[in-house]
Amino acid sequence: AEGIEGKVFISFVVKESGKLEGFEVVKSADESLDAAALDIIQAMPNWTLAEKNGKPVAMKMTLPVNFALTN
Repeated sequence: AEGIEGKVFISFVVKESGKLEGFEVVKSADESLDAAALDIIQAMPNWTLAEKNGKPVAMKMTLPVNFALTN
């Protein structure tokens, strides 16, 4: 949406395989920005997985996506 700025917070789970799933908007800025932020996060490649005691574990993450207009 034209002229809209804001920060959207998306939560998701990084599975033991590094795959991302369970996407959720936890703080909205605008519906169009929320949709764009979800598209960005869902298009990311697998992450490096978390480890606990040397074993892979799933971990919930929240990532901010900032939308700002520039001149």
